[in-house]
Amino acid sequence: MAAPTRGKAGDGRSRAVRGGRSHVVRRLGAAILYGAGRGGGHIVGGRGPEAERLGERGAGGPRPRDASERGDFKMTGREFFELDSPVQRLYLERIKRMEIIQKLLSELPKADQNICSHGSYFLAGNSSLCGLTANNYFRKILNVRKAAIASALPMAVIPFLSTVAVYEVFVREPLFAGELNCEVCAVVRGGLVGAVVGGLYPIIMALPVNASLAARYASSPLPGRENLLRFWLTVSQPIFRKMSFGVLIQVLTGLYLATKQHGIYIKILENMKPSRDPEELQA
Repeated sequence: MAAPTRGKAGDGRSRAVRGGRSHVVRRLGAAILYGAGRGGGHIVGGRGPEAERLGERGAGGPRPRDASERGDFKMTGREFFELDSPVQRLYLERIKRMEIIQKLLSELPKADQNICSHGSYFLAGNSSLCGLTANNYFRKILNVRKAAIASALPMAVIPFLSTVAVYEVFVREPLFAGELNCEVCAVVRGGLVGAVVGGLYPIIMALPVNASLAARYASSPLPGRENLLRFWLTVSQPIFRKMSFGVLIQVLTGLYLATKQHGIYIKILENMKPSRDPEELQA
């Protein structure tokens, strides 16, 4: 009686296994059909809206750009280096204009060439004299007797170099590059450079130089922090009064140089006749 029971139990297990296998096969087939419909759309009879969206975007993220889009990007990058771009044309026109101006400047008299090329050195030389004079005044007030060369050397060199550099950048180069056509603007710039960089800057620079020497050698009693500002204002006021004439000379020198150089620039523009070919001027 036990054998039939085992047979029935075995048949039940085999049916359960076959049912489980068929269920797995059905799920696998459904997954294959869904994957084919999402990727190609030919097995399930077309692509629905969701399949279209998923197919375009893909499983790994946004689809890569095609060759035409990448080509557009490369063309946009090459436009910056093309000779026909507006930026490149403006740059080449500016360079050509500067070459023409320099060629016409070389045809002017020697006096005009010296004013344009070496005029800022005269302003810078006056700046060095202002620095040395202010340094001498501070040394007398603070009773500094040592390190005369160490204090005089920077007061002569630094204002000279600063004045030449600032005048070249703000007055001469913009003027002869065609960027500063206004006479009033050029003259005002020259006066400001002469006053600030050529006159006031050396005087202000002499103050910390001699203050450090006075503190180092204890040549004169220095106040504490609470009265430090008042002390240096009291010391500097008579020096600024004495140096006011030097600052005025620097202002007039800057105005004169800017006026003369602008006049030479106008003379160059008058020589640039419209009938003359720029290629002939460059040859």
